Amino acid sequence: DRDREAGFVEELCIAWQCEARKLPIRYKLDYTLIQEGIIRAFLEVKIRSYAKAHFDTYMISMAKVLAAQEYSAFAGVASLLAVRWDDEDGFIALHKMKDFHLGFGGRGDRGDSQDMEPVVLIPIQHFRRIRVQR
Repeated sequence: DRDREAGFVEELCIAWQCEARKLPIRYKLDYTLIQEGIIRAFLEVKIRSYAKAHFDTYMISMAKVLAAQEYSAFAGVASLLAVRWDDEDGFIALHKMKDFHLGFGGRGDRGDSQDMEPVVLIPIQHFRRIRVQR
């Protein structure tokens, strides 16, 4: 889904008046968002093939959340998670998250034990809607 992800990021950049730069995999997050040559935020992007209200919570790797919080604390900028569901786009500030639960989960469809890990379960109603041109 890299093409769909890249298209979503382009739409976000128009809405947020920034440019995005893809990060190397070692950073655990997908992009930096840049304005006037300065990194203003880190960004994790997800494309989901179901409606926003399909689940009560959004599941994300705890390692990604920890990386996001570490980067924000160090750099003094936001770390955001942007999600495109079938019916809506939304985001949440990972560096400010307080109301969440921990679980253990992940993908089970690939037969890889590395896909199961500690996860953060974010109440779906905590996501703010993004209005972009699709």
